[in-house]
Amino acid sequence: MSRNVLRSLAIMPFLFGITTTQASAQAACQEGHYREFDFWIGEWDLDNLRLQEDGSWLNTGSATNRVFPVAGGCGVVELWDGYLGNSHIRGFSVRSYDPAKEKWVLVLNWPQQNRAGFGTLEGVFTHGRGDFIQEGQTSDGRTQTTRYSFADIGPDSFRWNDGTSFDGGQTWRTAWIMEFKKRHPMSNPLFNVPMYGTHETARCTEDNYKAGNFLIGNWVSQNSEGPKFSIEATPIVDGCAIMEFITGDNGTNAFTVLGYETGAGRWTMYHLDGGDGFDVWHGQADGAQLALNDESGTEVVRLVPGADADHITRIVGGREIRFERR
Repeated sequence: MSRNVLRSLAIMPFLFGITTTQASAQAACQEGHYREFDFWIGEWDLDNLRLQEDGSWLNTGSATNRVFPVAGGCGVVELWDGYLGNSHIRGFSVRSYDPAKEKWVLVLNWPQQNRAGFGTLEGVFTHGRGDFIQEGQTSDGRTQTTRYSFADIGPDSFRWNDGTSFDGGQTWRTAWIMEFKKRHPMSNPLFNVPMYGTHETARCTEDNYKAGNFLIGNWVSQNSEGPKFSIEATPIVDGCAIMEFITGDNGTNAFTVLGYETGAGRWTMYHLDGGDGFDVWHGQADGAQLALNDESGTEVVRLVPGADADHITRIVGGREIRFERR
């Protein structure tokens, strides 16, 4: 049986209540490697420097970066809003330390017009510098290694740069640098100020991206037994993905992000509820519903719209819970 199926009785804490294992996992997130991205929490101004043909660097636009903890501090979310030249860019990422891999896993979604999807990088911090790697194939069959690096980290500034290698990391070419300057601390974006891209849907407008829109809103559980749970679900990156914050009156604190992936032609959800990394499920719209499966094809989560816009149902392992809009 897969890891995801084995965890299905705990992954949706709003269904079954927080477990001792979950509580311990979230407690573990308060120390060690889990705190390595704490320097980034807050709001930042940044400049985008791009390498020019003559070897010089040109500031091609400014941006604002908002970063905050999720899932009881087990994850860190980034919302990016700004310009690269004349292009207005909005981006999202979430990261969490995976103790089984002994690495950070970074999940990114930087959509274009009606084209979106999730990508991942993995890596570690060494001597105060974080390097995160992704490998892929170019159209001509070459292996391309991409590196994102966080360096020169201080209390109010740091530098990010990309890197590309075609020789297995022996040599690197850097073409993009972001210089960050902190504005002010921020840890609770939902109630402080509006988040970038949360209420705009101008980027992902085709029907495929809208299949999960019935989830958007503030919800409270209606089942008579067990703890009460709340979900705050908001669109991000101009309607190309949905971010959910799940809390319970028993201490539950979980996070999910889901969206339609253009290239793969499927929906994907990343779920985080503790310090053992992401659960990842893929699936399709099944009529008006969303059905998400683990890597073996076993259904893990089914999201069901209600008879009206003020009700939804979520099903895990054959058990269901009903939510009403607040």
